[in-house]
Amino acid sequence: MPVAKGPKEVVRSGKGTKKSKTMFDLSQKLLTLDGVGIIEVEAEITGSSMAEISRAKKRYRDLISTIVHVLVSDESSGGFGWRETPQSETELYTLIRETLSLVWSEFEAAPGVRTFVDAFRTGRLDCDTSTIILHDVLKQFGVRSNFVYLLGQRRFGSHVILKVEDKYVDPASLWGVTGSRIPIYSEEELKNEHTVLGINKDPLSLAYHNVGLAKAMHGHFEQAIKYYEKAIELDSKNAFYYTSCAFARFQVGDVEGALSDVNKALEICPAYSDAYYVRSIVRRALGDYIGAREDLRMSR
Repeated sequence: MPVAKGPKEVVRSGKGTKKSKTMFDLSQKLLTLDGVGIIEVEAEITGSSMAEISRAKKRYRDLISTIVHVLVSDESSGGFGWRETPQSETELYTLIRETLSLVWSEFEAAPGVRTFVDAFRTGRLDCDTSTIILHDVLKQFGVRSNFVYLLGQRRFGSHVILKVEDKYVDPASLWGVTGSRIPIYSEEELKNEHTVLGINKDPLSLAYHNVGLAKAMHGHFEQAIKYYEKAIELDSKNAFYYTSCAFARFQVGDVEGALSDVNKALEICPAYSDAYYVRSIVRRALGDYIGAREDLRMSR
């Protein structure tokens, strides 16, 4: 059964005998799921019918409910015995590991599966979709998290992970299931290995940005800009959003607007090489050849 926070005090089964003020009433409904709202936005990408979207939302709710049910079930019945909010860092990352073991027992990891409609059809998840699932499961246990955009391996690419308290977790990694540990980074460790493009406070901004990417990939740059602007409205501190929007504006001839957006991206993340690359193109179009050469050098 689904889990929500409730006032009733219950001893946690299978995780020790410690009691806590933060407990769960298993008879309550699931807390609000951000993934359901994201599926509604994703309808713009898939062109799915209302019936298909309704089915995807139901499957998503059922997926979260099933995962939570296994997590709270007694160990004697194949569950993990959770009954309360994790009380320590060790317990928190045990919960994350056990959640991911359930996610990856149902899906295959695959890049580029940007919508839940695709995920349910193919049985595959990418970093975005797996991160949203983990975010929604943790919410049921009173754990708050935010999405973090990292610079990807290819131009205009990105990788999405989760910030949980003061640490960063990569849900898409199979190490969390088959290896000795989940990739968990401190802020210092993360910045040593990755470029952080933004930390999302509103999960829907991720969906609007992904819709924009899908529109841009098909050459619909005017439409892409509208979705990028919505993502920026919800999360104005994300360098990736501004860079995507700058590139789309450049494609429709709004060179000054493109320059404004890419400058904002570099204010947020001065080390963002893709933003320098986009700005080099924009500056060349404006006749600033010296600036364009310098930005191209910075992008390498």
